[in-house]
Amino acid sequence: MEHVPAWKRIAIKKRESESAEDNAALNVTTHLATANLSKQEKRRIIRGETGTNKSKKANPNKRQKKDKAPREERLLHKEEVLKDQLRYLIDFYREKVGQLPREIWDHKPVRIQLGGSDEDPAKDEPNPDSESKAEVTEVWKFSKQKQNWLLKHVLDDTQIPSYYDELVYAYFKDLKGGSKLALVSSCRECIDKNEKFQLTSQNTNDSEVQPDESSSEQQHSPKESENAAEPSTEEPSTEDNQKTKQLKEVDGEEKPESEVPPSGHQVERAQRLLALLE
Repeated sequence: MEHVPAWKRIAIKKRESESAEDNAALNVTTHLATANLSKQEKRRIIRGETGTNKSKKANPNKRQKKDKAPREERLLHKEEVLKDQLRYLIDFYREKVGQLPREIWDHKPVRIQLGGSDEDPAKDEPNPDSESKAEVTEVWKFSKQKQNWLLKHVLDDTQIPSYYDELVYAYFKDLKGGSKLALVSSCRECIDKNEKFQLTSQNTNDSEVQPDESSSEQQHSPKESENAAEPSTEEPSTEDNQKTKQLKEVDGEEKPESEVPPSGHQVERAQRLLALLE
């Protein structure tokens, strides 16, 4: 057997590997051009990866998803949670005004999270035998984000219940600038909507009473009923057309379905805020 020097063997191996790579590139090009493959499979072929899927190993550092609690439990927990924005109002009132109103303790989340009332200081004293953590005194700090939320939901009874009326009035009475103008506009819009709804409902009641009166008059006057049975050649006047159009508007045919009248408490809160701001 002829002895082949090491440098020559290296050169031969290098030449063979280059020719093999050239052939593989041609094969891949032909395969990609003729076959119908996904982008992921094409990338895998070009990179020279095998077709077998690599088993993904679980990452121990990845945060695992928690099991979702039942709906009833989540709703119960939601009722017991005090919103940050409402806690913001409470801290403001405690620092700037003083003792919280008595009605604020009727709100369940306040009783659960604050653990007592200002009227009964003994409830607020920590019990050494209890396992509950000592409360930390909250210091109020202005938050533009929380104020914007309060401005957005100030007339919403579900987001800001009636227990917080005094806190809302104390917070917004010194409001200034564009926020004050926006709040005044919202209050006026609420009051105008309520007046419009009351006027519409009153007109509806009046329109329901009118047909009853006309039917009773027809029963007492048979001559008028006979005349009414005869076909009239007169065209309806413009006044009659306007009346029928008004009745249609009253009946709600031209009223948007999504329009909901404000509640009595919403109107009362809007009137109080408007009196404080103007």
